[in-house]
Amino acid sequence: MLSTCSLDERDAVLAARLFELHGVFAITLGVVALGHIAAAVRHMLRKDGIVRRML
Repeated sequence: MLSTCSLDERDAVLAARLFELHGVFAITLGVVALGHIAAAVRHMLRKDGIVRRML
């Protein structure tokens, strides 16, 4: 049977680093998503046809 031991029980340092890295990637993904949304809104306000071409 497989062990259900969690990562932090085996190596607390590695678990802490992975948790921190996960947070960094989550924040980065959020910033990129917000940037894309802001760019789309900018193009909608400028009415330059970019949004129409994307859809």
